[in-house]
Amino acid sequence: MRSQQQEDTFAALAQDLGRKKKFRTPGEAAVLAILRSAALLRRALAAHFEAAGMTMAQYNVLRVLRGAPEGLPTLQIRRRMLEEAAGITRLVDKLSADGLIERDRPASDRRKVLCRITRKGLELLQKHEREIDEAHAGLIGGLDAKEAARLVELLLKVNQCVREKRQASRIPSERE
Repeated sequence: MRSQQQEDTFAALAQDLGRKKKFRTPGEAAVLAILRSAALLRRALAAHFEAAGMTMAQYNVLRVLRGAPEGLPTLQIRRRMLEEAAGITRLVDKLSADGLIERDRPASDRRKVLCRITRKGLELLQKHEREIDEAHAGLIGGLDAKEAARLVELLLKVNQCVREKRQASRIPSERE
């Protein structure tokens, strides 16, 4: 049996989604709430990145490379990104053409290509860091520090559950 507070919460979500039917399960409501929030956050942040002259994906690559001054191969960048980037090579090509990152082939392994952020890329991030930090804070301004930490805790729990489900349903290839 759901509490009145849960019913009110689910009703508010249904209204936000323009939905007339009740949610079949709390899990359905939770997943739809996460997806709705992600979409709203993505749209709001995209406007800030656009004003800074970059896309969210470009910012994401620069952010990843800032945290890895030794450089990373393209596939490692893709794994560390917040969102899947199917066109990672095209994205890296664009950032390289703009002088925001550089590619290097280490002498120890000429097959490997490492990407590194350039001074220009670091300056671009630094120039817009404050406004992006303010955007992040503003988007969750209704939460205090304790609530934000609890939200992160719950989302990490969801992430772990999703990873475990994906791993459990993965069918090994013949090579494994």
